[in-house]
Amino acid sequence: MKRPAATCHRTAATAGTAAAVAGVLLALSACAGGGTGTSAGGKTVLRITWWGNPARAQATQEAVALFEKAHPDITVQSEPSAYPGYYDKLDTEVTAGDAPDVFQVDTVSKYASKGSLADLGALKDVLDTSSIAPAYLAQGSYLGKLYEVPAGSNPFALLYNSALVSAAGVGAPTAGMTWQQYGDLAKQISAKGDGKTWGAGDDSANVQAFEIFVRQRGGNLYSADGKSLGFTQAELTAWWTYWDGLRKSGAVPPATVTEPGVAGDVTKVPIAKGQVAMDAYGTSTTLPGGNWQYVGLPGETAARPGAYLKRSVDWGVYGHSKHAKEAAELVDFLINDAQAGLKLGISRGAPANSKVLAALTPTLSGSARQVAAYTGYVGKAGNNSAAPPPSPSASTQIETGLFVRTAESVWFGKASIDQAAGQFMQQAKQMLAGDS
Repeated sequence: MKRPAATCHRTAATAGTAAAVAGVLLALSACAGGGTGTSAGGKTVLRITWWGNPARAQATQEAVALFEKAHPDITVQSEPSAYPGYYDKLDTEVTAGDAPDVFQVDTVSKYASKGSLADLGALKDVLDTSSIAPAYLAQGSYLGKLYEVPAGSNPFALLYNSALVSAAGVGAPTAGMTWQQYGDLAKQISAKGDGKTWGAGDDSANVQAFEIFVRQRGGNLYSADGKSLGFTQAELTAWWTYWDGLRKSGAVPPATVTEPGVAGDVTKVPIAKGQVAMDAYGTSTTLPGGNWQYVGLPGETAARPGAYLKRSVDWGVYGHSKHAKEAAELVDFLINDAQAGLKLGISRGAPANSKVLAALTPTLSGSARQVAAYTGYVGKAGNNSAAPPPSPSASTQIETGLFVRTAESVWFGKASIDQAAGQFMQQAKQMLAGDS
């Protein structure tokens, strides 16, 4: 199977559109030849791939360059990608037995169950995880073995634009608010607006915010074995009813304003466009625009916090790599080396390694420093709970497809809340059964 060309360590310009991103990544991938194994000079050659924007590509390649400098006997071929098509390509390479030695991944059960990920516990002599909280590692484990380690963190937060909040003459949102208080604050901000701005974004289709909501009630998105949902239809109905009430009151924008951002383009989401003052987001999402402030989501209590130390994406070592030891050394460097951490910054969210996070934080400013500080806040006792069980393979279909579609059917009056909730539960059950 022909491998894509490797990439040189070139500065990537920031691009604002999918086409520009693809163009930059194509340019990056045209810098050097491909191939793995041992070069003519006797060096071990590794391949590494990930998805992300040009800023992430540049940061990762700069960190990889530091690794090569520290390991002159190893050459690393970088294969960055945009998100669309990334997993299709990776799956094709895995099937062909030609996957990169190291790859960015976020569904451990899918690949570990097929033997496509190396048991990292067997590589602990070269891969140190002692500075990473067990909650992060749990998300990269499958059947009691560690297969992935966090490339970054993504604890969920409530973001707000302090300028819009101040302009409304109300107090800023605070940790410990109830969901009712959050809705009331959003109504107050909307009432002081010009009819073109609203208090909060509509998170009824935001499955990550819903996850926090159900965890505050003792549930999870999925059961421990991944074969069923971990919440009830009544909880889903309550979630959509809450947001339906806020839409009708004008606390959040109408569906026509929310809908352009649901496809994942952060430049089109209402908070990035200055249309809403508050919204829920993961800290690994880099929103354009203002100096965002971060606080805990509504409904959080010390007795039952829904927040957890959520990883953004993981690094995994290919289960059939001919250079598993060297690949693990590369992963170890990316997650543990302080200088690599400075290069990577918060390109995948704040570092999951507590020591690297501590070294990085003083170098940051603006929203980036807010992200690091909030990640540290969530890590304190009483502000987080145990990580959920690993997501099943069907989770991507359920969360980015089915959940959004059924929420939208409520927005546009195609189904009642009860009908949509029933449809979701039934179809998700079928998807999870297909995983078995």
